[in-house]
Amino acid sequence: MKETLLIMISGAMGSLCRFGVGRGTKHLFGGAFPLDTLIVNVLGCLLIGFTTQLMCSGLKVPQAVQTALSVGFLGAFTTFSTFGYATFDFIRQGAFAAAALNGVANLVLGLLAVWLGISSARWITP
Repeated sequence: MKETLLIMISGAMGSLCRFGVGRGTKHLFGGAFPLDTLIVNVLGCLLIGFTTQLMCSGLKVPQAVQTALSVGFLGAFTTFSTFGYATFDFIRQGAFAAAALNGVANLVLGLLAVWLGISSARWITP
């Protein structure tokens, strides 16, 4: 029951953070390109790489907290389904260059962010 509650709370926090990033990004840059989705996906990749590496390097974190971070917060924060829909919508509109840019940017920057997260965690742990 405690793990379920942690997932619910962390999921709510992830959703609120996602909402905030979306609003802020659209306010600053407009909404012609799904930059908010790209930012959230890259940040999510960075955070999952960082936290997973910390836990793999001997940091004692209770399983319930690990699950709350990965399933709850990051599960609610990242928006891969939104990425898929935005990319499909570009294709449906005939905007093939925007669809390709969105796909490549999310994939390449996401993988780089996972590497950066792991590298950062390795740098601060023995």
